[in-house]
Amino acid sequence: MTGAQFASGRAILPNFLSDSLGAVLQNGGSAEFALEIGVRRKDSAVAGYEYTARPLVESKSSDRMAELIAAASKDMPALPAPEPKADAPKAPAKKGAKK
Repeated sequence: MTGAQFASGRAILPNFLSDSLGAVLQNGGSAEFALEIGVRRKDSAVAGYEYTARPLVESKSSDRMAELIAAASKDMPALPAPEPKADAPKAPAKKGAKK
């Protein structure tokens, strides 16, 4: 195992893997999954090998953006509105406005 990690909006997987993720992706959105993918020799296969896969975590639906927003706002109160400055210049009067 190389330990390489990849994140993408798309994945090209062998049918047996994409079929198993289909149920997770059926509701739309994103999915979290981790697999150890390999190959092994199989003389009866057209290519002479077959893919192997071992799930490393349970596949599940995911909304990463919602999780990030929730984590960022956790235990963080909203900032108070700024106090107006006493010596702040007044906005210029509109042309044609009566005094």
